[in-house]
Amino acid sequence: MPRPPAPALWWGSTFGDLGTSLFTMFTVLTVENWPQVAEDVMAKEPMAWVFFATFIVITAFFVLNLLIGVIVSAMEAEVNAARWEEDQALELEQHTAVMNEIRALNEKIDRLAAALPASADPARAAPGDAPQAASADAARGGLATEPEAVDPGDPPEEELCSCRRDP
Repeated sequence: MPRPPAPALWWGSTFGDLGTSLFTMFTVLTVENWPQVAEDVMAKEPMAWVFFATFIVITAFFVLNLLIGVIVSAMEAEVNAARWEEDQALELEQHTAVMNEIRALNEKIDRLAAALPASADPARAAPGDAPQAASADAARGGLATEPEAVDPGDPPEEELCSCRRDP
């Protein structure tokens, strides 16, 4: 059985086996000494320039996008971290201001409650004072002790919804 012819020197040194081929393609991908590889291959295959041009454009496009993606992601994480810290500081400042305002309002309510006479505050009034407070409310036009009876059959005095009209 005849042996196959030995590969040419350029073929064996650049594409002899899988490992060498991958290394050669990586060399072309990184644009390191790719003109020498392309010249060696084009000496035997003149149309190989199409492959090399296409390979370099496509791989450079992917590698460039990958590199840009990594850089943008890192920068975005840095910006978001700084913005998050600023937001937390602002939120703490706003929370402190709101809590101080609530404390001030509670103090004013406590001072007003302390200044009210005992008969005006039903919670602080003595049990015997309750009828007098109710009669005083009624005399001032406050709430009556019994609500006025409403007939459910009476029509409402005003329409609740002005958007619905009968034809």
